[in-house]
Amino acid sequence: MRDRDESTARLHPLPMSCRPPGAPPPWDEDGGFRETYLAELDAEPDRATLRRLAALVVTLYREGFRIHPPTAEPFMVRSLRALAADSRHLYGYAHMLGRRADEDELPREMVPLSDLARDLAPIFGQLADRIEQAIPR
Repeated sequence: MRDRDESTARLHPLPMSCRPPGAPPPWDEDGGFRETYLAELDAEPDRATLRRLAALVVTLYREGFRIHPPTAEPFMVRSLRALAADSRHLYGYAHMLGRRADEDELPREMVPLSDLARDLAPIFGQLADRIEQAIPR
């Protein structure tokens, strides 16, 4: 499997702002571990191993999906619940990164990135709130 930098370049050849109107955003459909988790691992071979493991698990699930009966909760509701949970995760992760400028001795060139994360955190929280308000309980 390609490392994440190659994979990201393949999936995201253009910045989102340069994509044609209406074009679906590229994404890694087989991603099994959040990149925020993998970023905590220093060694790229370790990250690549976990990505391969995740791809295997996704493949095994898809193969087994054929024999397992569907759940009572509709796919769209389950998917939006997952999207809300991931948005909450991103809220917390961005909030943590935003605090780094206050709590750690970051190099000066990293402070604007920490500030960006701090600014993004509430957007992720609002997204989670909006999703959770829209889906049935």
